[in-house]
Amino acid sequence: MGGCLDGRLVIDFIAESLGLPLVPPYLESLIISNQTVQNFEAGVNFAVIGAMALDASFLATMGVHSASTNNSLRIQLEWFKQMLPSLCKTSSGVNRARGSNPFGSRRLSNWLHPQVTIIYADYYNALLQLCQFGFTGETSKTCCGGGGPYNFNISAQCGDAGSSVCEKPAQFINWDGMRSTEAAYRWIAKALVQGNYTVPRIATLCVSPV
Repeated sequence: MGGCLDGRLVIDFIAESLGLPLVPPYLESLIISNQTVQNFEAGVNFAVIGAMALDASFLATMGVHSASTNNSLRIQLEWFKQMLPSLCKTSSGVNRARGSNPFGSRRLSNWLHPQVTIIYADYYNALLQLCQFGFTGETSKTCCGGGGPYNFNISAQCGDAGSSVCEKPAQFINWDGMRSTEAAYRWIAKALVQGNYTVPRIATLCVSPV
């Protein structure tokens, strides 16, 4: 699975702040399934870096080829369906949900499911504060890239021939033009867990350092 970045993600820092283990990749369970029983009670990651929304076979009919992976969104959803019964057999077992807007349906959801705590996370503004106040490095340039005013070149992306990596990634917000650095993700997680970027505030529900 992997990831094109220099370290941990926001979800990793939030998990660590709550004393939870890092979420294991689902494909790992297929590799070691004959050796041990995987425990996914703390979650599981179905994401595959570079995965396309459409199947590779369909894209091929249009002359489009993805060199990174053939695990499309459909395949990832199939993995989820296979794993779901072992995690949650009924809807009554769902007590957390990720949403994109805290308004409109929130009051109805609280009325229909009073036992469920729905937390809205304003990821955008948590990231925007870093762009406003910045790190010691450039806020608009990438740490890993192929040159240009923003050190981003679509023809020489991070890891490609002609690209280079900065000496101190922790001083940059942007890793490769599409993802943030581990240092930025740490501060975003800190803003979400301890700041005012969630509704209700996570700090009022559980207090742990990030």
